[in-house]
Amino acid sequence: MVQFKGMVVLLTGGSRGIGPIVSEALAKRGANIALAARSKSGLQDVASRLGELGTKAFVMPIDLSQSSQREKLVADVLKEFGKIDVLINNAGLETEGAYVELSWPSIRETIEVNLIAPMALTRLVLPEMLERKSGHIVCRAYTWESALSRPGRGHLRGMSGRTDHSLPDGGTE
Repeated sequence: MVQFKGMVVLLTGGSRGIGPIVSEALAKRGANIALAARSKSGLQDVASRLGELGTKAFVMPIDLSQSSQREKLVADVLKEFGKIDVLINNAGLETEGAYVELSWPSIRETIEVNLIAPMALTRLVLPEMLERKSGHIVCRAYTWESALSRPGRGHLRGMSGRTDHSLPDGGTE
């Protein structure tokens, strides 16, 4: 069993879905966890459960569609813990409905949260990870259900897929 004793994990989408489950599993293995999500009360509930497990939890209510909030998140986690060992890009929006009827602001927000935010957060944490020559990045994959496969009934479930990074020699694995 992999241990995370003393490691700092930044987990987006930490207030519901698989976020609380992942954070509790990591806490049981010794990780300190920075939780990010829109729901402040949801984050506080998860942090309370993590505290009962003896884990230091840091909560950051955030709208990942806003670039300035993403930058603040990484800066605040680094200030609180001094490092980020693992970034788990778990946050995601589901925008359901006939694609042709979806509003452009709704589509744009989904793209920001599901695609741009994981890419931006990865770029923000990489310099510190590369400097330490240590770090891990996990991206939850979302799929695009084409409106063409089900005319008039397609769903925008996200657009981020597998994120591969080519790192310079000495980079993270």
